[in-house]
Amino acid sequence: MPSSRAAKFAAMSIAILMVAALAAPTTGQEKPTAAAKQKHMMRFSFKAGTVRHTVMEQDLIMTVSMGKQEMVTKLKTTMWVTTTVKATEGNIAHIEQVITRVKAFADGSVLKLNFDSDDEDSDPGSLVSLASFVGKKTVMKLSDRGKAIDTDLPGDETRPEAVGAELEHWMAQGLTQLPDRPIAIAEPWKLKQKVSLMPLAEAKPDAEMAYKLLAVDSGSITVQQRLIIDLDTLELPGAVKPEALSITGTSKLDLRTGTPIEGTQIMKSTFDGQTKMTMHVTQTIKLASPPKKLKKPSKK
Repeated sequence: MPSSRAAKFAAMSIAILMVAALAAPTTGQEKPTAAAKQKHMMRFSFKAGTVRHTVMEQDLIMTVSMGKQEMVTKLKTTMWVTTTVKATEGNIAHIEQVITRVKAFADGSVLKLNFDSDDEDSDPGSLVSLASFVGKKTVMKLSDRGKAIDTDLPGDETRPEAVGAELEHWMAQGLTQLPDRPIAIAEPWKLKQKVSLMPLAEAKPDAEMAYKLLAVDSGSITVQQRLIIDLDTLELPGAVKPEALSITGTSKLDLRTGTPIEGTQIMKSTFDGQTKMTMHVTQTIKLASPPKKLKKPSKK
């Protein structure tokens, strides 16, 4: 049986990835054509009343080595989200997001579970924090360049502070900030920022998000993203030292909501120290059908 220390470490690692990978990004090179040389001043054109339903799937493979003991965990999670533009004020939109359902399946030496928030009898186990997201509402003010101005977690005085912080963190990590100048197809731009890899933690390393414009149409913008993290500024709990961390992917952004409606992200990481760990996460997001019903938050 794995030690409780290993189990706690694995649960912490999964929590990091469940939130961090949402910020992610792609590779692939685009050859500019004559039409691609046209410059685009990219801005979101929010429309009050717009509703988008999306589903995010995430596959994680994690290997944890403690001395001669090696533990492999595979975790598949699926999350359904409804995004609504509640109102607009000039170039600012009031965006509301609600997680309507979560599924998780794991079969490994550290973690075993089969959870569906639509099944009242299923148990989320160590992912109880993720399960508690269901039915929670996050409201954010978003500029037409994709900058979060304010976030609010209204109307639930019983909500644990940690859950609220994770929801706010989760929502902010999925945003793409547009450049302040016109951009041509295949043209890059960069944004320096502090990246929070884990809610309620001090792990906020220096990072740079490298973007590239891939496509523009009347309803969406498609961008390539690559997160470059200064590992020397990354401090994690315990005797854990990051050796490599890459986050790459593509996102198709809905102009009316400012949020992703399609995308693929890949995260690869290696950590050294008393406990060695490698993780590989593949995440996809796509449009989904409206939820049949909104489940009440789990009481577990």
